Amino acid sequence: MRLSPGEAPSFGGAFSWRGFSILVIGGEVLYALPLIEVCIYDGQKKTYHFRRELRKMGFRFQNEPDKCWYSEVEASELVALEDWCFKRRLEIETPYSKRSADYRKAFFEANTPNAGRSRYFCAYCGLPMRKDRITVDHLIAVKRAQQSRFYLNLLRKWGCDSVNDVRNLVPSCGRCNSRKGTKAGVWVLRGKLGRRAWFWVVKWSVYGIIVLGGICIFVVFCC
Repeated sequence: MRLSPGEAPSFGGAFSWRGFSILVIGGEVLYALPLIEVCIYDGQKKTYHFRRELRKMGFRFQNEPDKCWYSEVEASELVALEDWCFKRRLEIETPYSKRSADYRKAFFEANTPNAGRSRYFCAYCGLPMRKDRITVDHLIAVKRAQQSRFYLNLLRKWGCDSVNDVRNLVPSCGRCNSRKGTKAGVWVLRGKLGRRAWFWVVKWSVYGIIVLGGICIFVVFCC
């Protein structure tokens, strides 16, 4: 690979060029690694207190579209940068932890209705709802992925390519989606179980048997 005249310094060296980290010697490219866009936001603490460190790491502050510290880094630097942010209680947004615009579409393309021809069970309460009324929720919330090494590692353990991977998306009614918010813990467990239709079939069947048994006992002993 050779850069066109004027695009590579004749003396060579390492530099950034059109989203790549490039090492050039004598105009010849020895390697070109894609750079990853990173934004750092206020978290539990303000980025203002770490502005000098951020500038030293090559970040610059931008007001639009959102107020954040922006830079492009190599993939090999990303884990250390995430840990740096988590220790300082800042939020870090990368392509892996950024909410996409088409995650709802991706979910429906990968998941057919599981509660009849056109309905989905809410993964949290089991309420069957039509496709046009169901919401799609991130099981591990986007905020969690931007604030915690534990939840990032959990997503990767599940084999997710990003927080928007269909393995991290579940159908949810509006009420449960609002109640869950960015919570994790038992909500994640409920969602992992409830995304499977058989769970609700078994659950409601057991409830039905218990209720029917209770009625039978009442009739036998009280009538």
